[in-house]
Amino acid sequence: MWSDILTGYGIFILEILTILLVIAAIVAMIISAKQRNAAHHGELVVTDLSEEFKETVKHLRDFQLSEEELKQAEKTEKKAKKQEAKALKAKLKNGEKAAPKPCVYVLDFKGDISASETTALREEISAIINVAKANDEVLLRLESPGGVVHGYGLAASQLARLKQKGIKLTIAVDKVAASGGYMMACVADKIVSAPFAIIGSIGVVAQIPNIHRLLKKHDVDVDVMTAGEFKRTVTVLGENTEKGKQKFQAELEETHQLFKQFVAQNRPHLDVDKVATGEHWFGQQALELQLVDELATSDDIILEKMKDKSVLPIEEQLNRFLQPKCLIPGGLGLWEDYFRKICTAWGEISGEIRPQHIIFSADNGCNMEGYVGYNYEVTQKQSRNMLLGRSSATQFCNFNNIPYEVVDVGIASDDGIGVDRKVAKGTKNILNHPAMTEDEFNSAFQAGYGRVEHYVKQGINLFSFGEMGLGNTTTSACVLSALTGADPTETVGPGSWPNKPDLMKRKIDFVRAVLDKHKASIVSDSEVERVRKIVAHVGGFDIAAILGAMLACVEFKKPFVIDGFITAVSAACAVHMNDRVKDYALPSHNSREKGTELALAEVDITQDMVPIQAHMSMGEGTGAILMVQMLKTTQHMFVNVGTFADLMKL
Repeated sequence: MWSDILTGYGIFILEILTILLVIAAIVAMIISAKQRNAAHHGELVVTDLSEEFKETVKHLRDFQLSEEELKQAEKTEKKAKKQEAKALKAKLKNGEKAAPKPCVYVLDFKGDISASETTALREEISAIINVAKANDEVLLRLESPGGVVHGYGLAASQLARLKQKGIKLTIAVDKVAASGGYMMACVADKIVSAPFAIIGSIGVVAQIPNIHRLLKKHDVDVDVMTAGEFKRTVTVLGENTEKGKQKFQAELEETHQLFKQFVAQNRPHLDVDKVATGEHWFGQQALELQLVDELATSDDIILEKMKDKSVLPIEEQLNRFLQPKCLIPGGLGLWEDYFRKICTAWGEISGEIRPQHIIFSADNGCNMEGYVGYNYEVTQKQSRNMLLGRSSATQFCNFNNIPYEVVDVGIASDDGIGVDRKVAKGTKNILNHPAMTEDEFNSAFQAGYGRVEHYVKQGINLFSFGEMGLGNTTTSACVLSALTGADPTETVGPGSWPNKPDLMKRKIDFVRAVLDKHKASIVSDSEVERVRKIVAHVGGFDIAAILGAMLACVEFKKPFVIDGFITAVSAACAVHMNDRVKDYALPSHNSREKGTELALAEVDITQDMVPIQAHMSMGEGTGAILMVQMLKTTQHMFVNVGTFADLMKL
C-alpha cells in the first residue's frame, strides 16, 4: 500500500514540476522577447546602398582590369565627373536648381510572435513622413510567420500611414509573410515575392493547454473568479465549459472576418474567400492566386531602383534619438559632431566604444644623411620600452584601459619587436634610391590592413594609430609635398631636431632634392597608383602600414582617430585613394609639425575641428589616445543621459 502511495505521490510531484517548468519557459520567452525589443530600440541603421553597390562594382571591375585598362577607366571616370560638375555649374549659373534625385528608403522588419519590432518601425515611418519628398518611395523587406493579432494589426496600421501620406510602398518577401505577416504585406502598393517564399495563411489560430483534469485527479482545486459572463472563456487551470469554448470560437471567427475584410479592402482584386482558408502557398503559386504582384528578390528590386533613384536608409533616426535627451541643442559642440560621426560610421547607436591602439614602428633611410638627431638604436629601445608600458603613449593607454600593441614593420634590428611584420631593416636612403620596392610597399600596406581586420573580428569598433621611427617626419614631409604640390617650406618641421633656421634650411633642401630625384617616377594617370608610387619612393614603412590600416577601417566601417603629423599624412594619402576616408577619420590634436594643418585639410578637417590644442609633438599616438578616452566618455554620456520626460518627472 505504502509503495503505491509513494509512487502516486512521486508521479504527482513530477507532473507539478513539469507544469512549473512549462510556465518558467513561457516567462523566459516573454522576458527574452522584451530584451530583444529593448536592445533594438534606438538602433540606427545608416547604409547608403547606392554608394555601397557602386563601390562593390568598382572594386570588382578594377580587379579584372590590367594596369593600363585601370588607368583608362579612371581617366574616363574623372572626365565624366568633370562634365557632370560643369553641367551642374552651368545650370546654377542660369538660375536653374538641380532637381534632387528621388530616394528609396529601405526598411527591414523581422517579425516574431509579438511583432516586437513595431516600435522601431513606427519611429522609422515617422521619420520618413517628416523628410520624404515627392516621388520618394519606401521598400520594406518583410520576414514574418505571423503572431498576435493586435501586434500585427498595429504594424499594418503603421504601414498604412505611408499610403495616407501618398508615399509609395513596396514590400519584398524573400522568405515568409504568413498570417500577420501577410496582413502587413497586403497594405503595400506592390507585393514582390521570391519564388519559394511562403505566402498567405489568412486565418486565425489559438491553442491553450488545459490541465484541469490532471489537477482534479490529484485533488487540486483551482478557483477562477470573474465578473462578467465571458470575462474568461477558456483557461489553463480551470474547467473550460462548452459555452465558454463556443464563445471563444465565435471570437476567433469574428477576428477571421476582420482579417478577411482588411485583406479585401487593401487588395480588392483578390478572391478573398478562395485564399482565406488558412492555407499557405509558395511564391509562384501565390502569384497565380494574386496574393503577390511579382516574383523577384529584394536585391533585384534595389538594383532596379538604383537606376533612377538614390537608395537610402533612415538617417533621421539619429536626430530622433537625440531630440528627447536632456541636452542643450549643440551645447556639446564638437563632441556631438563626433558622436554623430561615429554612429554614422558604425551604422548604429551602440552603447560602448571598444578601442584598439596600434603603434607601427619602422626606421627610415634618410637617417643616413644625418637629418635625424638620433641613431637607429633609439627606435629599437623605445619600441621595447613601449612593450613594457613605460612610454608616454602606453602609460596613457594603461591608465585609460585602452589596449595597445607595437607592430614592427621595419625596425633596423635583427629580431622582430612586438608583433613581427618586419618588411626590411628600415627603408633605403631616399636621396639615392626609392624607399622601398613595390613588393615591400605591398607587404607594409597588408601588415596594417591585416591588423585592423584581425581586431574587427574580435569586436573592436574604434581604432587609433601611432608610430615610432627615426626620420619619419622627414619622409612624411616628402610624401605630403609630392601629394599636394606644396613647397617644402609648408611641410617641413623640426621633428627631433632643434628648431633652428640653419638646420631647417638643410632639411628643406634635402626634401627638395628628394622630390627632384623622384619626380619622374611618382606620376600616374591613376590617383590610386600615384599615391602608391609616392609612398613607395619617398615615404616609409610606417606610412604604408598606417595607410593600409586606415583603408581597412573604411572597408569594415570602423572609425579611426588620427594622431599627429605622420598619421595625418597617412590619412591624406588614404583619402586620395578612397574619398570615403573622410567619413571615418577623426582628428585628435594639432601637432607642432608645420605640415599637420595642410595634411588634415586634405581630409576636410579644419583647425576649428581639432579638439586638443596642446602643442604636442610626442608621436606614438599620445594625442589620439587622449581623444579616444574623450570619445568613450562622450559616447557613454549620449547613450545614457536622461530625457526631458525624465526631467519633468522629478
